[in-house]
Amino acid sequence: MSPQRLRGTQDARLVELTKIAATPGALAQPGSWDTYLQGEENAASLPIDYTLVGLLIQPPTIGRCVEVLRLERNGVVSLGVFATTEVRYLTADGFATLNSVYRLRVLPGTQVKLDPSPPPDA
Repeated sequence: MSPQRLRGTQDARLVELTKIAATPGALAQPGSWDTYLQGEENAASLPIDYTLVGLLIQPPTIGRCVEVLRLERNGVVSLGVFATTEVRYLTADGFATLNSVYRLRVLPGTQVKLDPSPPPDA
């Protein structure tokens, strides 16, 4: 995600995103917590019950990847950018991608206004 794209975001929501299942026919099957290496390249998809909290930058839209500015991963502070594979369909409480089914919960009272002002040197 480019800094310009983040700078152009007017409103973001603090969300909790949890992987609840693999999509039938997933391109990559979910990993196991016993073998999944956090922050490393893995041959498998994220394990089920992976949960993150962060700012929703690109909301679920069919044909696009969901992007979250991650603040916390599984209860531990872990700053970074999280992106899914393409969204295939929306569900009542989330969405499904090429690999995974996610539950998306907007945390109550946490709309965040991002400052779209230019960098200080501009």
